[in-house]
Amino acid sequence: MTLLILLLIVTIVATIGWIWLGWVDIAKNRRILNSLPVPPGVERIYVGSNGTTRDEVMITPPETWSTLATFKFHNYTQEYLHDFYISRLSPEWEYCTQDIPHGQHGIAVRFSRNGSLVALDTSKVPSSQGPSYYDIFVRHDNGQPVLCDM
Repeated sequence: MTLLILLLIVTIVATIGWIWLGWVDIAKNRRILNSLPVPPGVERIYVGSNGTTRDEVMITPPETWSTLATFKFHNYTQEYLHDFYISRLSPEWEYCTQDIPHGQHGIAVRFSRNGSLVALDTSKVPSSQGPSYYDIFVRHDNGQPVLCDM
């Protein structure tokens, strides 16, 4: 009887983790993130994941999970970072560039492959030297098409 209760508890926790906490999708996002090249001297300082739903009902599990990583570096320009990632990810990943909205400067580079999205945001990169930051956003959508014009 005790074994049955323990098995039931483990099943409930695994189901909640699998669906509501996005363990599988977050793991896929992390694998993609960890497979990406990083320029010399760049340090990853933050990684976090969030779920996204189309409605605001609390009992609805997130439909997708995204992961954001922030990197700290010195002495690279936006252009260098764009060229670095484009040269190392294409042609395996399709890519496009987009202007960064909301009055920030720069261009975002979006990569897509097999329903996964990787977006490079260099809007925090100043034009002068010093410590700077950029973000990489990853979302694995289980084979759903990802368009660069989103």
